[in-house]
Amino acid sequence: MAKMKPFAFVLERDSEPCFAVVSGQTDRGMSLEALNQIRNAITAWVKTTEGGAALWKETNGDMNIGDVGGGNYHTDDADLIQLLQRHGIYDLSIEIHFSNERVMGFGYDGVLPREEEIEKPGD
Repeated sequence: MAKMKPFAFVLERDSEPCFAVVSGQTDRGMSLEALNQIRNAITAWVKTTEGGAALWKETNGDMNIGDVGGGNYHTDDADLIQLLQRHGIYDLSIEIHFSNERVMGFGYDGVLPREEEIEKPGD
């Protein structure tokens, strides 16, 4: 087996404050290649297995990361796990996170301590 590399990426939902953190190991490229291989494996799962075809039908042809991750298909469906591995994806994790609202104007890199109330180191 080729050397494994970790990957991780975030997929945001446009319609509500929700996102998925997708991570795992791959013997291929990094995040974009990993996403492409996940999509290839899920396409094969839908085309060749009862479980994949059933979820495709249940989602009315709108299967997304929340459907796969929320249903734990990536960890519980042996056919999907095997197809993911054939496509170079191992130990796939899909964490779905929901929020009541988006915080605008303050992001990941926002400084948490109120800078106007404390002295910066070195000042």
